[in-house]
Amino acid sequence: MDVNMQRCFIAYMLTDIEAKQLNAALTTIKKYAVDKTRWIPQKNYHITLKFLGNIDQKKINWWEKKLRKIAKNQRCIATSLKKTALFKSHKKKILVFSCYPDQEIINLISCLEKEAGIFSDKPSKPHVTLAYIKQNSSLYSQLLPPVVSPVNLRINHIALMASKPDHSGANYQEIATFSLQH
Repeated sequence: MDVNMQRCFIAYMLTDIEAKQLNAALTTIKKYAVDKTRWIPQKNYHITLKFLGNIDQKKINWWEKKLRKIAKNQRCIATSLKKTALFKSHKKKILVFSCYPDQEIINLISCLEKEAGIFSDKPSKPHVTLAYIKQNSSLYSQLLPPVVSPVNLRINHIALMASKPDHSGANYQEIATFSLQH
């Protein structure tokens, strides 16, 4: 990857209180964890609103202007993480806590896509990634849907984030944060 490029996404980063509530809700699930599970650190809990891929500084600046404009016209969103689910990729399963379907979040994502001229055939499924599980583990298919308490969120900002891989997964760096209207 070009050194001037950054792997970026737009997200709502959970507050410390929300992240602690989410961690507490996961206690039941974590009791069944095996060594084939890599849990996401609490500090990295977020709802990805739009993955942007590898972009240069010029595009980062462009996104900052767009997000500032979007945030000025977007009200805060009250939602809940309501259920767990497994997403499957070619090498692993991804355990998530989902707030889908939440029309206000879907509308915000649609606004981001419209501003960027990005259109997707797949419906958005806003979620917080909790863990990565090696594909050959059948443990979680027996667990889901676990009984967990919903975690209430107040989405009051959107952030432009950079993801930097390291030995433990990913390290997220905030590029810019934009407050939503109250």
